[in-house]
Amino acid sequence: MMAMGTLKVPLFKEAALRGDSDVARAQLEGVERQLADLRTKIDQQVRAARMDADAARKLLDVARSNVALAKQALSDETDRYTSGIDDTLPLVRAQSELAAAETNLVQSLYQYNLTKLALARSAGVIELQYRSYLFGK
Repeated sequence: MMAMGTLKVPLFKEAALRGDSDVARAQLEGVERQLADLRTKIDQQVRAARMDADAARKLLDVARSNVALAKQALSDETDRYTSGIDDTLPLVRAQSELAAAETNLVQSLYQYNLTKLALARSAGVIELQYRSYLFGK
């Protein structure tokens, strides 16, 4: 009597599963490294944007101070002119300096708002709240 049959033994299946597990583990480690790198980059961007916003705020404060000084200088020159001490040339110069200081103030305010926007973008605020900002929801 002779019996015939086939026997299938998965000799390589365990090795294949181990290999798949090693590949998956390596892919997971790679993704975790990418995530850590991304978090580091985001942190650096937020810190840089915060420093830029602080610097722009300080420049804005200086510009406001310059406008106040130019207004005071114009007031002084106006008093001198109305008292007859000076002619119109110093008065015109003071007006010109005030106009330049106000122009610088507007530019500083614009730059400050841009840096605040960059900070909000770096921090993720824009992506999270742009709809409520734009549509009031």
